Amino acid sequence: GVEKNILASIQWYEKSASQGYSVASNNLGEIFFAGEDNISPDREKAIFWYKKAEEQGFAHVRKLD
Repeated sequence: GVEKNILASIQWYEKSASQGYSVASNNLGEIFFAGEDNISPDREKAIFWYKKAEEQGFAHVRKLD
């Protein structure tokens, strides 16, 4: 068991997303849409990451705009 660390998760997701991994982009969208632990919901960041996931080919992107 590893302790949950949302900030480290965001860093790893960002690295994966920058390499074209659409699931990571979508997961970032979800984190910023709902907020998590000490991360407040941020609609603009969520939209950015959802759009990125869609551009990368993720099929089931949440539509916010």
